[in-house]
Amino acid sequence: MTNATGRSERRKHSRFGVDEATATLYKEGTLVLFGMGRRNKALGPVDLSEGGARLRTRERLDAGAKVRVTLAFDKFDDKIEALGEVRWSREDPRNQDEYHAGVMFLNLEPGQVKKIGHMRGYFTSPHHKGTSRSVVK
Repeated sequence: MTNATGRSERRKHSRFGVDEATATLYKEGTLVLFGMGRRNKALGPVDLSEGGARLRTRERLDAGAKVRVTLAFDKFDDKIEALGEVRWSREDPRNQDEYHAGVMFLNLEPGQVKKIGHMRGYFTSPHHKGTSRSVVK
């Protein structure tokens, strides 16, 4: 598959933009177990797929870092919780105080995968697109 820039697409699942959601992202590791270093690094989600998510973050994250991600959707009174791995992180060219990070989900439970599929139906529906106030960057 080729993306809009002509580069080969490596993703197994297509992304869809999400709004009306909040995100938390914490690094996994020893310091977190002892209650240290537990600062939410996420500002919000940008997009989502059954394989991972792109998040706006407060700082650049190290590729390969293990993270715990929670995406909460008030409209559904539900959330997605997953262990993930940072695949990439870079400065947002439009806002130098923010970064974007691609997180690949690790061992996502089948129920969570199914939930993301239902959310895809909602967020990509003509009704939602016609009423959505936010635009995915």
